[in-house]
Amino acid sequence: MGAVRTSARRRRAVPWLVLGLWIAVLAIASPFASKLADVQRDRAVDYLPASADSTQVAKIQDRLPGGEATEMVVVYHREGGLTAADKATAAEQIDRIAGGHELTGEPQGIPSKDGTTLMYPVASTEPGQDEDKRDALVNDVRDVARGGDGLSVDVGGEGALATDASEVYNSLDGPLLYTTAGVVALLLILIYRSPFLWLVPLAVAGLADYLSMGVAYGLNQGFGTSVSGQSSGIMTILVFGAGTDYALLLVSRYREELRRIERPYDAMVAALRGCGPAVLASSGTVAAGLLCLLAADLNSSRGMGPL
Repeated sequence: MGAVRTSARRRRAVPWLVLGLWIAVLAIASPFASKLADVQRDRAVDYLPASADSTQVAKIQDRLPGGEATEMVVVYHREGGLTAADKATAAEQIDRIAGGHELTGEPQGIPSKDGTTLMYPVASTEPGQDEDKRDALVNDVRDVARGGDGLSVDVGGEGALATDASEVYNSLDGPLLYTTAGVVALLLILIYRSPFLWLVPLAVAGLADYLSMGVAYGLNQGFGTSVSGQSSGIMTILVFGAGTDYALLLVSRYREELRRIERPYDAMVAALRGCGPAVLASSGTVAAGLLCLLAADLNSSRGMGPL
């Protein structure tokens, strides 16, 4: 009788121990997960092949005094040809940009042969590798360089491209997560046809995604694994996809076991024994396949594998 009571107590304690373990793990991972955005880099060299000449030059440039230069091109254009007033406006705006920032050299206008376009290369080492300062510089240049009355002004170049790419990836984080969670929730509701059961796998997938963010930050700090907006976004989709996929398998097997085993705890143990090896084999195959990306030449793809 005593052995039966002891066994019953253990069965009741195990779920709480598992829950407590997850809470402890998430508490440890939480400070690191919140820092993942700080190490995310979306520069052009973060997506280029590691062996590319431009990537090697960027690495040398990082070691030089002043750091990496933010390069832009300010383009003034008018259909039918630029007027003297347009050229004066362009020169005045470029002078304001040069007066407000430390530029590498004095910008010189390069006109097109047909006289419709005037291009000013603008570069500065002021931001260094700080992406926030780079974005502030690009946005400030765009605020100053403005057209009107038929004169169009565009700011492009590598620095502007990096700022735009960073803005796009940062804007995807929230909508991507909400859309993924919404699609998964809809599928789970249709599959389970239950008002509450779908919340369990969705919540677990969300916790797993948060834990993955902490592990991704640890990989970056410990092994220098690159983190980009592309890789972190794909990581979220894969975690939700794989997590709910394995949850469907486990819950389905658990329901089958409940038909022949009275106690829920024993039914879950039987379900884990039945589908556990399949889940481990499947997830292991996925992990091994993604780690093959370590052999990729593109920096973005190589960093995506471990994430």
